[in-house]
Amino acid sequence: MYNMYKKILAAVITLALLPAVLSSFTAKAADLPVHTLIGYWENWYTNPTMKLSEVDEGWDVIIASFMLTDASNSTCVFTPDPSLYPDPDSFADDVKFCQERGQKVLVSF
Repeated sequence: MYNMYKKILAAVITLALLPAVLSSFTAKAADLPVHTLIGYWENWYTNPTMKLSEVDEGWDVIIASFMLTDASNSTCVFTPDPSLYPDPDSFADDVKFCQERGQKVLVSF
């Protein structure tokens, strides 16, 4: 029963914060070019392709996919593929690198 209440509370908090998140995203969207190139950067352990910093500069928005739930199915987590990023801080460094090039980096649920 506790888990049900926990999930309901999480949903209520999410819905309460949604307008603020959307208005923030709308304001940030104004920074994008008229013709925006958006793509997914896959983070699947079975098929490592390239590091985030190796994505071509032509991509305006990079969506790292996907966040997954933890073992309890109550929290979303994003863990970069350890074959590409044995040190999680190096993924954060790559995100900063892309941002410094003017690219937006998002994480997909």
